[in-house]
Amino acid sequence: MVVPRLMPGGIISGEEYACGSIAGGPGNTCSTNLLTGAGSDCKTRETWADVVELAQRVWNVSPLQAAKRLSAEFGLANDPPRHSPYLRSGIPQPPQLVAVDAVDFMEFDLPERGFILYPVIPYQGIVEAYAPRGIGKTYVALSMALAVATGDSLFSWKAPEPKRVLYVDGEMPARGMQERLRALLKGGIGDTTLASQLFYLITPDVQQAPMPDLSTEIGQAAIDAHLQGVSLLILDNLATLCRTGKENEARSWLPVQGWLLNLRRRGISTLIIHHAGKSGDQRGTSAKEDIMDTVISLRRPAEYAMSEGARFEVHLTKARGIVGEDAKPFEANLRTIGERSFWETTPIEDVEVERLKDCLAAKMSLREIAEELGKSKSTIHRMKEKMNLKK
Repeated sequence: MVVPRLMPGGIISGEEYACGSIAGGPGNTCSTNLLTGAGSDCKTRETWADVVELAQRVWNVSPLQAAKRLSAEFGLANDPPRHSPYLRSGIPQPPQLVAVDAVDFMEFDLPERGFILYPVIPYQGIVEAYAPRGIGKTYVALSMALAVATGDSLFSWKAPEPKRVLYVDGEMPARGMQERLRALLKGGIGDTTLASQLFYLITPDVQQAPMPDLSTEIGQAAIDAHLQGVSLLILDNLATLCRTGKENEARSWLPVQGWLLNLRRRGISTLIIHHAGKSGDQRGTSAKEDIMDTVISLRRPAEYAMSEGARFEVHLTKARGIVGEDAKPFEANLRTIGERSFWETTPIEDVEVERLKDCLAAKMSLREIAEELGKSKSTIHRMKEKMNLKK
């Protein structure tokens, strides 16, 4: 308990702590509530609203210094008082929050936020990538993991430096994961030495029990045990790893949201892989996007054949702080030659121009081209003018 340690020598009476002065000692002229930290000294007529203000007076420091010292020395006093009614009833004690005035807050020496994978995964970021089944989500997630763990690039995205990654897989056979990782490494994403040091996987086939349900505290605790030193946690995928509740209900998302926000507070970024619904949007409640920094949508191109494998368009449907060229969509294609797999990218504009050329060569009308490309006739007209200017 923090209050008796700040003012030693007093006595506990119910929810109150009484002592002789703000310096402690026997007596009852100084009284402080053990639950809230609020109190007063009837001799000096001093009052304090919480434990931070009390510590500020005891140590004769600023509110900011008091908050930092409380955190360092006492962990902000989250242990319940011995006679607390919360302890007697079995209800957890509410956390003691720290309020800092705006001027002191602006003086906090906080590091630049920076990026885990520029520009899509910021430090402390929460990111989602979603796509229809079979589009290549796991290939993308593994590629992002390798890029971050080895300080490499993927598409136009760049990891500034190697960071420890934990990849939690909910459904893939271990042999399938092996084959994909080998092919990507041989294709030039990352290197084996750094991957062996900084890229770790939790996958079903190597476990002695079923994968945990991350909608529950016990499931989250199972993952927490492996997060020491981790900068990026990848969950592949939401449907197989978060199994409690109804996917369309925002309330079912709240336990996972609370955990992700706690990971953010601890400095851990997360990438969540999710399925798209029949409409093409992410499946389930849209409340998931509220806390996301970046939402990445992988979409089938208008002209696609299953024989082409992992070829899709990459769109940022939510992009905090991402502007200009970094925010533009592009097409990605996973090419496999022998045992090597590697990515090729093309700007969406270039792909659309090539399709427009094919339509024009086929003598299609403006209306037919607009229907074929899924655009308005005015947009097609502007594309034609722009194409003619480049000739």
